[in-house]
Amino acid sequence: MRLHKIDFRLFAVFLSRLIPSDDDSWLLTMDRTNWKVGKVDINILMLAVAYKGVAFPLLWELLPKQGNSNTEERTNKCVYFSTCDIV
Repeated sequence: MRLHKIDFRLFAVFLSRLIPSDDDSWLLTMDRTNWKVGKVDINILMLAVAYKGVAFPLLWELLPKQGNSNTEERTNKCVYFSTCDIV
């Protein structure tokens, strides 16, 4: 099996092109979810666009810890989003 690195900026741009917008504006949402699979914590911080009651994830990050994200992690995700050239 061959592993490839994903350019998340390009992926976010691609996904953003698939999301319709009624008035050329988006409602951005941020969420963190945590699962425990056996002894492994899976903690994901996600930035998404809400459209008609559904959130479409654009960017996400696996946090290497259990528990809440902090302000720096959330701010970094927003700054990263702003560099993605999504219109």
